[in-house]
Amino acid sequence: MVSAQSEVPPRIATNNVGKMKTKGEILFEKANQAFENQDDEAAFKYYLQSAKAGYIDAYVEVGDCYEQGWGVEINNEKALEWYKKSAYASVALGQYLLGRAYFLGLLGLEVDKQKGIEWLWKAESGLSEDAAAFLADCFIEGNGVEQNIEEGVRLLKEAAEWGNEYAQKELARRYEIGLGVEKDLEKAKYWRSKAPFAPPYKGVSA
Repeated sequence: MVSAQSEVPPRIATNNVGKMKTKGEILFEKANQAFENQDDEAAFKYYLQSAKAGYIDAYVEVGDCYEQGWGVEINNEKALEWYKKSAYASVALGQYLLGRAYFLGLLGLEVDKQKGIEWLWKAESGLSEDAAAFLADCFIEGNGVEQNIEEGVRLLKEAAEWGNEYAQKELARRYEIGLGVEKDLEKAKYWRSKAPFAPPYKGVSA
């Protein structure tokens, strides 16, 4: 399933002791358990019930099921519908997926890079590591925005600090050869150690 983005800086802890779980939350937990048990049909059923009960974390999961065909037939229109609901509910992961869909013309959408960038910035503001990495690539390549290497590297560092392995590996490469940053082999070694198994970096907006 879609994994929620890493979130750094840390959030303020909330005391939930004695707090009763909502129906949507209980269904969401059942969905996660079903997915762990490789029962995709049950997982989808519970995610959908959770979403319909108003649990916003389930919105993006329902969309993901429709997009990937997990427990239900692939349906791009419904995937987009649930990603939009998630995005408009201010869920950073949903905003990232919607922005990516607009930027690349996925899920039956026409390519709209401007609208894609707008949603990606919203996701980045919500601490989405994937959105930060995507935007970094856009600025470095001048894809959908005016090329700005400095801003691209800033976003690449941000994504790396938030845990994006592709960004960590690319940042390591840049420190090794002094590309857009001052050459620093110690920093290169540090960032490479953070993502030893990441695939070669090819640009997240490709």
